[in-house]
Amino acid sequence: MTEESDVFGPFGQPHTRCAQAFFLSEVIGKYMEWDKWCDKIPPLKFDSNWEVRVIPPYAGAIARFIVNKAGETHRVSVYLDCYDDLGWKREPYWEVYPYCDGDTRRVGMNNTGELIEAIRHALDNPEKEEDDDSNS
Repeated sequence: MTEESDVFGPFGQPHTRCAQAFFLSEVIGKYMEWDKWCDKIPPLKFDSNWEVRVIPPYAGAIARFIVNKAGETHRVSVYLDCYDDLGWKREPYWEVYPYCDGDTRRVGMNNTGELIEAIRHALDNPEKEEDDDSNS
C-alpha cells in the first residue's frame, strides 16, 4: 500500500515525479501547439465493428491510435503529423501503416472520408507474412 509520504512531500506538494511530468507535459504541449490542434483536428466516424485504442503521441506525432476489427488480431497504426516531422506531405496529414505491400498511406488531415477508406482497406487486406521456406 502506498503511504501518504510516498505521494506528497512534507508540505503537501505533489510528488516530485508528478510535478516533473506536469512541467514536461506543459513544455511539450506549448511546443507542439496542442491547444491550437484541439480546435483543428476534425472528428472521425469509425466503423461500428472497429476497436480503436488511443495511444500516446510519441515521436513527434500530434495524435496516435491503433485500429483492429473486433475479435481480430490484425491491426493498423494511425498517426497525425502536423509539422512534417515524420514525413513529407507539406500539410498536416494522417498516416496509416501497414497499408499495402509494406508501405504507408498518407491523407490530408481534413480528408476524413479518405482516411476511413484507407483504414478500411488496410484492415481488409492484411499483409501476408513471408514464407520462411525459401526452397518452395
